[in-house]
Amino acid sequence: GKYTVLKRDGIVPMRAYLLHPRANVEGYLDGCSKVLALLAEEFGRYQYGEFAIAEVPSDQASKAGFTGASLNGFMLANKEALDEPFNLAYYGHEISHQWWGNVISHSGERGNDMLDEAMAQFGSLHVVETLDGTVAAEEYRRSGYPGYISTQCGYGYLRSAESGLDHALATLPNDQNSHELADSKGFLIWDLLSHLVGPQRFSQVLQDITKKYAFQTIRWEEFLAAVQSSTSEDLSWFYSQWFERIGAPNWQVTWKQNDGGVGGEITQAAPFYRAKLEVETQGTNGESITHTVEVAGEHTEFSWPITFRARSVVLDPHFRVLHWLPDLRATALTQSPALRAASLRDSGKLDEAEALLRKALDDIPQPDEHGARFLEEYGLARVFMERKNWREAQSHLDAALEAPSRDPAVLPWVYYRYAMVAKAQNDDAKLRWGVQATIDADSLVRSGTRAPMLAKALLAPKHP
Repeated sequence: GKYTVLKRDGIVPMRAYLLHPRANVEGYLDGCSKVLALLAEEFGRYQYGEFAIAEVPSDQASKAGFTGASLNGFMLANKEALDEPFNLAYYGHEISHQWWGNVISHSGERGNDMLDEAMAQFGSLHVVETLDGTVAAEEYRRSGYPGYISTQCGYGYLRSAESGLDHALATLPNDQNSHELADSKGFLIWDLLSHLVGPQRFSQVLQDITKKYAFQTIRWEEFLAAVQSSTSEDLSWFYSQWFERIGAPNWQVTWKQNDGGVGGEITQAAPFYRAKLEVETQGTNGESITHTVEVAGEHTEFSWPITFRARSVVLDPHFRVLHWLPDLRATALTQSPALRAASLRDSGKLDEAEALLRKALDDIPQPDEHGARFLEEYGLARVFMERKNWREAQSHLDAALEAPSRDPAVLPWVYYRYAMVAKAQNDDAKLRWGVQATIDADSLVRSGTRAPMLAKALLAPKHP
């Protein structure tokens, strides 16, 4: 390509190969330098002589199935990706692949996606927590990082699990759903294990592995054994609980205030989860006090003194342990038909997906508070787009946008598909409206950058 090359010297030289001039390139080089240095401290020495970002034409990138891709010593990004502000979570993930997936490869039948995708996402979370702070890291764990993929977080996993799209992390099959599970649940479990072992010890294990197995493969069993060797605590219960079975804990708390203190009980149904949980007692005038409780079986009692009137007792207030929340259960249950239909559609079972969605439309709970009609009409639009029935797809997109409640995180994608359908029908006015609506919706909810990127690419002239 006719590249303009920008260079930044340092411990690891930075390069940007650009097809289009842009003012934000210095910020990209700075951002990549900081992320790379931080990840080298966490994962071990960077094994390549430099790091580069190379811009690739959007049409070719789209045909190859990516907006960004990490390779040995560099990464590819399309025009729209580089036009966006530098995103710590996105580049933390892609640069982490320089270690996990590039320098270290996985072998064997177990641990698929956990030693590349989930580890890259763990690196991304580490970058966010270190450079953007603990509040941003909590948001990432819980509901996703602004400007990054909104489903790759705890809430994203739980919505999928409620829809039956779950699998044990140790035995993930080689498919797209496994990729999503690694990037939504897997990285949270690595973070949890890091804090159980101790972040410094866990980091040392990772550094030892990237040194010993550089440009080789490692088996899942070897990785787990290396972590076990770093601590005197038996980790078999953790491995069994989080890697060998599906699901997440669903704890319930009951409490009451008595003279001088608060007492209560944490309960759970089998299979039981073991964890150290922060429990925060919140007062009526903004007071709070936090204790740590070890939960293991069906019942765990607690009691501690307080000097204020209690308003609530909250389990794991910072979402450090993946678990169900009461309000999320109702939302996930309502949205599960659309997610199951998406899985069928991705497997090419269009008739089954359509039948499931039409039945779900007949059974929508009233009032429709969680966007069921919105998601199911959107799902039907995706089915008819696969069939290239643009007129029918348009009618379902219109119905989705007229629904009484809409999922803000999905809305930019609906507008993007609206623009796609308009382009397929050569309707330039609707195309431009859909692209602008995608950008506006994404800006309002800060849901992610890929929808606006892809929407803008629809306006690009086709290359001969």
